[in-house]
Amino acid sequence: MSLSDRALIFAIRAHEGAYRKDDENKPFVIHPLIAGEILKKAGFDEAVVAAGYLHDVVEDTDYTIEDISRLFGGDVASLVMTATVKNSGLSWKEEKKQKIQNCLGLPVRNKAVIAADKIANLEEILAFSLKNGKVDFSNYGGDYNDQKWYYESVLENLEIDCDDPMLNNLLDRLYNNITSVFYTEFDKVYPHEYSGTISVKDSRVNELITLRDLMGDTKPFIIEFTKNNKRTNLLEIANDFFNEDSFKIKSAGSKDIITEENVLTLSERDSLLFAEIELRFLTEISKGEDILIVEDTLFDKLTLFKRLLNKKIITMEEFQLYINYFKNNINYVTINSPEESKKVTFNSIANYIDMLKKYNIKVPNQDNYEKYIYKIFETILPIMQKERMKELKLYLEEKIK
Repeated sequence: MSLSDRALIFAIRAHEGAYRKDDENKPFVIHPLIAGEILKKAGFDEAVVAAGYLHDVVEDTDYTIEDISRLFGGDVASLVMTATVKNSGLSWKEEKKQKIQNCLGLPVRNKAVIAADKIANLEEILAFSLKNGKVDFSNYGGDYNDQKWYYESVLENLEIDCDDPMLNNLLDRLYNNITSVFYTEFDKVYPHEYSGTISVKDSRVNELITLRDLMGDTKPFIIEFTKNNKRTNLLEIANDFFNEDSFKIKSAGSKDIITEENVLTLSERDSLLFAEIELRFLTEISKGEDILIVEDTLFDKLTLFKRLLNKKIITMEEFQLYINYFKNNINYVTINSPEESKKVTFNSIANYIDMLKKYNIKVPNQDNYEKYIYKIFETILPIMQKERMKELKLYLEEKIK
């Protein structure tokens, strides 16, 4: 296992149970993960990437710099130490002055760790600001002017005697983020009538993109629409919501995956029907999309299989085979029930007996239909983020074995 992989696993364990200041549902470890990935993509060596993953461990956990040195070596420890001011009883401003001073006269690799930390912080602040329509530093210590002074001072000191191309690329990114956070009037730039909803969407999408890149996962998220009266319109909204510039998306209607003339009759055995569904569905999800949007296919077949079970045309074992396949492949089902035209119901698949966890959103009239559809995705995206975190942990645990 590489040095940076070991550091990544250690960071996840060290920060277990901690959450970010601006979002109590966001694991703290996402920040050092992003810092490490910034350094990796910038082309820095294993020790620098490892330090990016570990840069908050000494400052925010019970582990010491001696622990880092013992586990990862003196080089990594010195890089981590550069970005660390251990709880010293200093005021916020005095601590920041010390961090600004620490930026002077450093080697390129040490400066890179500091820059990646600041980039990751500012991009998180930017996402939070987009979501709320304003910059809010209430959870970060210091007010707007204090934060502006801090980040600009760090950048100024990091730029001194800097002629390394990789570091300069990071400093350019840091500069651009400072400009975006401190020189943007969010309420004027984003006055859209759905600004709250779309801003939430933008920030969540960005987090999903980051987590997807961290995992290098090729399996798409599968979202299915069923019993939908406004199919084309809803699918267009879904495509727009997930932003095709960010994700590779496939919208697949029933006929794209399972054409009725090719599906076996109800009198035939479920194992054959299952094989047909599996073949066609796997063909779609193996094409490299990040998100596959399915319409009126597998969920409806789930109902059919239950009917076959009730009529004793299939066995419980055959029914369970399909249920397990459905659970393992479909992440989310959204239902717009024609019998309840004034409701939009989002369903997350857990198991068949207690399959649907319902989120009911009242829609005053159909003219506002599109606006409320966005609320479905406001619900989906945080859950998708949590799923990514679970998958990331499982992926890392597998690497330990």
